[in-house]
Amino acid sequence: MDDLRKKADEILRNSKTDNLELSKLELNRLFEEINIHQIELKIQNQELRERNQEIEEAKSKYFSLFNFAPLGYIVIDDKAIIRDCNIKASEIFQRRKDYIIDHTFISFVEITNMSGFYEALALAKNDQIKDKFEIMLRIANQFLYFESSINKYSNGL
Repeated sequence: MDDLRKKADEILRNSKTDNLELSKLELNRLFEEINIHQIELKIQNQELRERNQEIEEAKSKYFSLFNFAPLGYIVIDDKAIIRDCNIKASEIFQRRKDYIIDHTFISFVEITNMSGFYEALALAKNDQIKDKFEIMLRIANQFLYFESSINKYSNGL
C-alpha cells in the first residue's frame, strides 16, 4: 500500500493542474466523491478477497481430486517432460513422485509404441484430441499396457 501511495503522490505532483480556488460547495462535492470512491474500493477489496477464497477452495478440491483419483494421471509438457503426477501414477510407476517429475515420459514408453505416442502428442499440441489409445510402458523391467489419452490444458498436456 505504501508503494501505491508513493506512486499516487508522484503522479499528483507531476500533474499539470492549476491551483484553482474551489468553493465550499465544490469541496464538499469532491469530498463526497472521494468517500464514495473509498467505499467502492472497500467493496471491491472484499469481493476480491471472496474470489480469492473461492479460488483457494477450488485449488484444494482439484488437488484432492487429482491426487487421490483411482486412476493414474500424469501431466506432461509439450516436450513430454513429466510435470506432475498423482499418487496412483506414482504407485503404477513404482517410484516416488519426486523421481517421476522432470523425467521424460518417453523414457517409459516401449520403443514400438513411440510413434503412436508422438502422434497423439502432436494432435494434442494442435488442439486436437485423439481417441483413447493403448500404450505399452516399461516399468520396473516389466511391460504394461495402458489405455491412454492426451488432453491439452493451459499448463500442460
